[in-house]
Amino acid sequence: MTDKQQQMDTIVKLRNLSFQRGKRTVLDDISMDVQRGQVVALMGPSGVGKSTILKLITGQITPPQGTVEVDGDCISQMTVNNLKRFRRKVGVLLQNGALFTDLTCFENVALPLREHTQLNDSLIRRVVLGKLHAVGLRGAAELMPRHLSGGMARRVALARAIALDPALVLYDEPLSGLDPISQASIMRLIRSLNTALGLTSIIVTHSVDEMHELADYAYLIIGGRIAAHGTPEQLAAHESPLVQQFIKGQPDGPVPFHFPAASLADDLLAMP
Repeated sequence: MTDKQQQMDTIVKLRNLSFQRGKRTVLDDISMDVQRGQVVALMGPSGVGKSTILKLITGQITPPQGTVEVDGDCISQMTVNNLKRFRRKVGVLLQNGALFTDLTCFENVALPLREHTQLNDSLIRRVVLGKLHAVGLRGAAELMPRHLSGGMARRVALARAIALDPALVLYDEPLSGLDPISQASIMRLIRSLNTALGLTSIIVTHSVDEMHELADYAYLIIGGRIAAHGTPEQLAAHESPLVQQFIKGQPDGPVPFHFPAASLADDLLAMP
């Protein structure tokens, strides 16, 4: 692939992104590309900025340094109205599904259609039932979220995330808290929907098994920087001790156990 072809096929482009929370640097000069049609994993220990990257991509927060481009548009330079229109092209599946508890499964999936389109009730019904059918839950359309298992709720949330036929879907720990059968079902759905609907998917995860099962490409973020990137096979064979500690789940290694702090002795001596 030529550089021009690669540029045309890049749907998400992050360049020299930095982000701080207070005095702590969360992201430090991050650059990455997401190719159209791929499933890309963002990996790393908890608290390294993976979910922050998703918020930057959707324009929920603005980077003090660097740029975020999606489908050729610079997100940080969008007006409020343009940002609203842009978000119609992005589906988001949050870690807990975030279904509205006082709405049925049908109405949860119908909500973005009612908010962002002029479709009549008949067309909305067809779209919603089609999306629920795609995740295997058309028969649960009139159930309330409290009547669903964790895996079923996550599948309804996925149907809602694709209700507007987005080009890009962002997943924040989509398998967290699910049993093995539900995890396998969600992974199969993510992969099959990505192919069938021509989506591009970005998945935040710290699970090496998820990466190998789902991802075409992966970025490993440690200490606010990209420690490695490549296919799952390339990461598994990476020579860096930092990468291998994460991939193999080793408790001891370059990634520290303790959050940065003054010495314990100094803290104790400073106590009144």
